[in-house]
Amino acid sequence: MSCNEDDAENRYDTRADQYMVTGRAQRVVNQGTTLMAEYQIDLALSVKSITAHRKSSSYAPIDFDSLNTPLFQAPGIHGDDQTSQEFQPTYSGSTLQGVAGVFYMKARVFNEFDVLYGAPTGPLSLYTLGDIDSETWAAFADVSYNVSDTFNINVGGRYTDDGRRARISIPMRVCRRLGFRRDSVASGWRGGIDAPRPRQ
Repeated sequence: MSCNEDDAENRYDTRADQYMVTGRAQRVVNQGTTLMAEYQIDLALSVKSITAHRKSSSYAPIDFDSLNTPLFQAPGIHGDDQTSQEFQPTYSGSTLQGVAGVFYMKARVFNEFDVLYGAPTGPLSLYTLGDIDSETWAAFADVSYNVSDTFNINVGGRYTDDGRRARISIPMRVCRRLGFRRDSVASGWRGGIDAPRPRQ
């Protein structure tokens, strides 16, 4: 078997024609920031604050068939945004050690995509949209008591309250097959990937 320069250049050649999603080329952006501050009250007691923010977005023009004919394509948009805050006092004594805290997070995830089939009978499209808001808070504590040099007692617990609200849009015929009621879907059918846009 021989290999020349032309073979090497065309080895990964593709005839895919799906390069854009709503006028945007493929793009993935991830961003995140964390701020931690700690205050030492005395030798045994300290308080810590942790603030974090994360955000990402992506435009994914996926051409599964890699041909210049729309046989099987899935252009999609994804975005998420979340902010969290935690306060955490810590105690480290000679016989008693412990940590406690409260945590809060608010997040949103948006996903929108089409699955496009170039069937012989005509093009088919299966559009899906998911828009989910989450809000979570928690309180926790963990305490350890040294009874002796070889024996200690540890007690801890956590309470979490997690709430989610979702807006989902898929074709009604798919909803019925999955067992969803009509009023559980925002809209039965929307006209393609250009219809709804992520909230800013």
